Parts: sequence; structure tokens; C-alpha cells
Amino acid sequence: MESDMKDTLLRLLSEKDPSVVLTNISGRSEITKKCRRVEKDGVKTPYASCKTCRQMIKYHSNSGTSGLQRHTCKASSSRQPAISSFIKRKGRGFIEVAKELINIGAKYGSSVEVEDVLPSARTVSRHVEDEYEKVKKHVIDELKQCPDWAVTTDLWAEERTNTHYITVTVHYILGWKLLNRVLATREIMGVKTHDNIRRTVESIFQEFGILSKDVVVVTDNGSNVVTAFKDYTRLSCAGHNINLILKYTFDHLDVENPLHSPVINLFRDVKTLVTHFKRAGDALRSGKLHEVLLHRNELRYVNNIDPDLLEDIIRLLEPFDEATRHLSTDQTPSLHLVLLTKATLLRGLLLQDGDSVIIVKEESSSEDLGNTYESWSRKLVLKYMNEPTKMTGGQSLLNFWQEKSGGLVPVARKLLAIPATSTPSERSFSVAGRLIEERRTSLSPECVDTLLFLHSNS
Repeated sequence: MESDMKDTLLRLLSEKDPSVVLTNISGRSEITKKCRRVEKDGVKTPYASCKTCRQMIKYHSNSGTSGLQRHTCKASSSRQPAISSFIKRKGRGFIEVAKELINIGAKYGSSVEVEDVLPSARTVSRHVEDEYEKVKKHVIDELKQCPDWAVTTDLWAEERTNTHYITVTVHYILGWKLLNRVLATREIMGVKTHDNIRRTVESIFQEFGILSKDVVVVTDNGSNVVTAFKDYTRLSCAGHNINLILKYTFDHLDVENPLHSPVINLFRDVKTLVTHFKRAGDALRSGKLHEVLLHRNELRYVNNIDPDLLEDIIRLLEPFDEATRHLSTDQTPSLHLVLLTKATLLRGLLLQDGDSVIIVKEESSSEDLGNTYESWSRKLVLKYMNEPTKMTGGQSLLNFWQEKSGGLVPVARKLLAIPATSTPSERSFSVAGRLIEERRTSLSPECVDTLLFLHSNS
């Protein structure tokens, strides 16, 4: 019976079933920090899970930690041998190493540390740290050459270790080339309040020499993030805004409306299907959806999905998906595309011949910006607007402004460096997901920060 329960819990954990969660074990013993209690449907089970090797260990809180202490971690027992074990004391290889040591001694004398020469358990990590410092200095030197910067930031959680991170990227124009860097991916300690977020981000600004209220910050619309940067020029992520518009539209469908109810039912059935395959892991890789479901006798998941209605919804959403991807670039300027994209989407929502009976009405509002320009800046803009356009078809926007002169050039350099979305920070999440895989869950947040920085900036 206990064996069946253990196998069931292991299976549910591997399928990431939400009914099974891992919680911290209270206690002073060091072993309690290496394991987590297994709970099923909110009830404590007689098992704990090793954080490193994921093995299930029998554990009762009233019987102490003796069972946990007896556990032999499979991961720790399969560690790679030390680098030094590969160095033979006989043969040509050892002779070459000895020659190199003699050369180092002749060149540097006694000033060099022996630990920096001989291979050890920290040889690789030490070199990574040295490379990080070198690349970081290069990035700081670049930033010193630029008068203006824009940053994006976003928060995410690593599900395997339940560690919360915040990523900050910086964007600037140097030599009329648009550059973007991941500055840091730091652990957020404690509650994600606006004060905690602001302090963490400003410490990163300080570290890289860009702490200034003139920095433009692009974020999502989370209330804690908005409040954190209320003293800065903050822009809402255009991609997030598009998503909010669609979410608001579909969240306000009326189930009593005969045109809305089929859409509501479609979303419910598709969500059920997607949730099922997320739990099933890599099942879809073995073939097409219908073939996989037929083979597994699970066609019930698609029987109620109306393919014609699904095609209509996809056709409606495709322009929004294309717009989001278009605005999410970080290789070319994107901020100037926001208004053009909005106008294109609004034009595409106008009723046309052949439209489906499923009609989604969009309402838009315009904001009166008022006269915010001083007379001198207005004259600069009018002068520019009256100039004949000389931008050729193959000329980039940055090259166009590089050839210009006058008071608008610094304004263009500042604005064209600002990304339209916070996607650059979000891209770091997917890289981190591949980095912190199941066999690397013991990576410290500091190591994660270093590796992501080098991956993005080297």
C-alpha cells in the first residue's frame, strides 16, 4: 500500500500535478534544508523529497529526522572526478604541465597564487567569475560613453526551486548602433513590494553607473512595478497592453448572449485540452494532435471543439500576434512603431465583407496631450516636418538620423533606444529555464546571474 502511494506521488510530481506540492521542513538540522515535505491536496504525506536527486524519503515530523539523515543522495554520489585526477604523473602530458609551471614561475615569480595555476574543484567557476568581471567592465565602459539609456525589467519565478528573480536589461545607441545588454538577473528576497523592487533595481543601476531619474523604464502594468518606478519616466510594455486589451474583451463576453456563449465554451474546451497535454509531457512530439488522441483513446478532449469557430478566432487574433512579435524586436528601433501598429490594428477591426457572424467590438479613446512643447522645440519639429524626406528604401532609421544635424538628433538618439516592450527581460526567462534544468537546480542565484550575463553579453 505504501509502495503504491509512493509511486503515485512520484508520478504526480513528474507530471507537475497541482494537487501535489513541496513545502519547506521546519527544524534546526541541516538535513531539513536539503529536503521538502510532500503534500497531497493540502494534507501532509509520510514522505519528503530530496531537493538534489528528487528521491522520495519516508518521513514523519513526530519521529525526527533520522530517516532523512540515512538518505544517500544519488546526485552527490555520481559527481564527476576532480580535474586533478586526469593529470598523470608519468608520460608526456605531465611533462608538458611541469614545463608550463616552470614558465609561469619564471614569468611571474612568487606573486602568482598556486590556486590560480593548479586545477581544482573551482577551476571552471573561477574562470567564469574572471570572465564575468572582464565583460562587466566592458559594458560599464560602453555605458559611460552614452548620455541616455533605457531599461526593461520584469519578474519571474523558477518553478523547481521556487526562487524569485528580477531581470534588468539596458538599451542604448553607441556609434549609431542599437545595443542591448542583460545587466543582471538577481534574486528578489522577501515579499515583492514596490520598495523591494525599486531598491533591487536601483542597486543594479548604481552597480553599472546608470543611476539617474532620466532613465526610461519599460515594464508591465503590475501595480507593484508601476509604483516602484513612479519617480521615473515609465512606459507600459506595448505587448502587455495588447494582451490586456484582448483579455478584457474576452473576459467580458456574456454567457447569455447567443453569439458570445460559443466562444466562451470554445475557450473552456481548448484550455482543458492544453492543460491535459501539459501534464502529459512530450506526448505531442510523437505525432499530430488527432492521431495522438486517437491512439490514446482521448478524442473526448476535441469532440466539442468547433473547428470553424476556432478558425475564426485564430483569424481574429493573428494580427495581434503579428503586432506583438513586430514590436518585440530588440535589434532595431521599435518605439516609433507603436502608434503605427495601433492604427493598423484599428483599421483591421473595421467590418469587412465576408466577416464571420462572431463579431468583437473594439472601442478606442484618444487622449488630448495638449500643448506641451516650448516655442523653441516646436520650431525644431516644424522645421524637420517641412524638410523633404531623403530616407531611401534601403536606408535604416539609425543611418538616416546619423546623417542629420541639429537639435532633434539627440532627441532621436534617446527615443530610438527605447524598446516598445519589456520582451528583452522576458527572453532571459527562457534562457534561464534551459540553464536551471533538473540536474542544475542546486545552482546558486549568484551563479545563475553570472551565467545569464555572460550568455547575453559575450
